[in-house]
Amino acid sequence: MARPPELRVTPAGTPVVIFGLSLGPGERPGGGRGTAAAVRVMARGPLAREVGPRLVPGLAVYVEGRLESRMIESQGARRPQLEVDALVIECLEEAPGAGGETAR
Repeated sequence: MARPPELRVTPAGTPVVIFGLSLGPGERPGGGRGTAAAVRVMARGPLAREVGPRLVPGLAVYVEGRLESRMIESQGARRPQLEVDALVIECLEEAPGAGGETAR
C-alpha cells in the first residue's frame, strides 16, 4: 500500500474504503527495469467494512476487481488516473499488531 486508507460512509450508509496501491517497476523484456505506477483502489459495502481497519501503509495486498481509467483535474491540469473497483482484497502478510487472519 502506498498511502493510508480513507474510510468513509456514503449518505446512504454504505461503507467505502479508498487507498493507493503502488505497483513495482518489474522486469522488462530484454532486461532493465520498468517504471513504477500507482493506482487508486476503492472497495464498498461489507468488503470495505472488513478490510478497511486492517490496511496500513507498506502492507502487501492482493487486489482483484475492475480496472477503470478516468481523467481528473489536479493543479489546473487534466491527467489520467487508474482506479480499481475492488471485488476481492487479501492481505499477503500480517499487519503490525494483527491477529494473523487473511482479510477478504
